[in-house]
Order: sequence, then C-alpha cells, then structure tokens
Amino acid sequence: MALRFRLDGKVYSVGALEDVSLRDVMLFNTQAADMGLAATWADVERIAEEMSAADKDEAEKHPDALLMLGVTIWATRRIAGDEVTFGDAVDFPLSALVWLPDTEDRKPGKGKARKGSKSKPKASAAADVPPEPSASTIPPTSEQQSSSE
Repeated sequence: MALRFRLDGKVYSVGALEDVSLRDVMLFNTQAADMGLAATWADVERIAEEMSAADKDEAEKHPDALLMLGVTIWATRRIAGDEVTFGDAVDFPLSALVWLPDTEDRKPGKGKARKGSKSKPKASAAADVPPEPSASTIPPTSEQQSSSE
C-alpha cells in the first residue's frame, strides 16, 4: 500500500528515508538547527527504528512522533523535487495536511490501459487533485510502510 498525503493542492506518495538524497541528509542537521531543534539525522534514524519496532498506538505516542511527521513531509517533498528547506516544509497548519486512503484504482494492475497506449505514469511524486476527507496525521515509518506493501 502506498501511503499518500495532500498538502497545498498536491498529492505526494511517501517515500522511505533511504530515498532521501545524500545532499539532503547532509543539510538536515543545519536546517533543523536553524529551527532551534537539537535533532540530527542520526536521531531521525534512531527514532524511525524505535517507531517501526512499536505497535501503531505506541508509535503515535512516541515523544518524537511530531518530529518524524515533519521529517516525513520534508523528505517526501524533497524526493518529489520540491526545493524546500526543512523549516519551509513544516510551516503549515496541521489542518492543511490530509492523509489519503489507498484506493483500488490507484493499486498497480487495477487500471485499464488504452489499446496501443505506451504512456507511463508521471515520474513526479506530486500531482494536483481535488480535496478528500482527512485521516490520521501520524504516518508509519518507512519500515512499517514497506512491510505493509
């Protein structure tokens, strides 16, 4: 199942922390410090491991769950090609973030291609879509996400 969210009129497919570029990993510490956060990329990796080892309720109550939500939003937007800093990526009201359900028509192999069509899906992880109802604001870690696919 591909975890997706909508923010500022774009839909993003959440990637794994391992998909973050080396450049972004190197920039994270500075950008987090610019916001007054003491978190480092090493902390992000440790927290991701702790949250993936916990059940869903424990993960949502983790003391660094909001930091990981911010990292998830920032990393996903960076992977999608958005040129945002960590501070810019998390500067939105939580009510603007909408987690999207995995729908049947979005699952691989469920759509019907037109005969002779050789079009490929968009390479970008972001697309414009109409609004949908909100869901939980705490995403699973990349390990939880990959185990559910």
